[in-house]
Amino acid sequence: MPALPEIRRAVLGDVSLLARSLSRAFREDAVSAYLFPDEKRRQANLETFFRLQLERTYLPKGEVYTTGDRRAAAMWMPPDSKQPGLLVQLAYIRMALSTHSFRRGRELALQLYRLRPKERHYYLGTIGTDPNHQGRGLGSALLRPVLARLDEAGMPAYLESSSEKNVRFYQGHGFAVRGSTRVGTSGPELWLMWREALSA
Repeated sequence: MPALPEIRRAVLGDVSLLARSLSRAFREDAVSAYLFPDEKRRQANLETFFRLQLERTYLPKGEVYTTGDRRAAAMWMPPDSKQPGLLVQLAYIRMALSTHSFRRGRELALQLYRLRPKERHYYLGTIGTDPNHQGRGLGSALLRPVLARLDEAGMPAYLESSSEKNVRFYQGHGFAVRGSTRVGTSGPELWLMWREALSA
């Protein structure tokens, strides 16, 4: 059996490689294509977007886990996390305006925020693996330690999946579909998934 990958918390020095790996992971994603329809610029736009998420949102207030080679990452936000401050929001707006994705991005963010469960929970904002390293169990390895900790604490988890294939992956880790929503009027479907903490 292959050795389990090293899983550790990410630090600021990991941002460049993680943003690159995540941009590759989501380059063909339906929501990414909706937000960044320019296929030639999509990966570069995604890299900027994930760099902002890592630097301004998840590393300061959340929890980011990665593999030793930084080819995969999972970005969590703990319960009761406040919305990003004004400077962070302005950075996202500036990035969105430069890619002409402001309206779609704002609508999607508001739509998902309204649908978020009111119960206290950990939120899995993003998990992704560089395509050249998929199929090696890196996603499962990233999820296991966090979900084990949440089970011990009796804390549920929530995510939105933009892929029906990934729905089955998350179901294998205890998540269940609570509903779905369509992005905008003509955008892709997202599956809303909830995981109750497993009792010991």
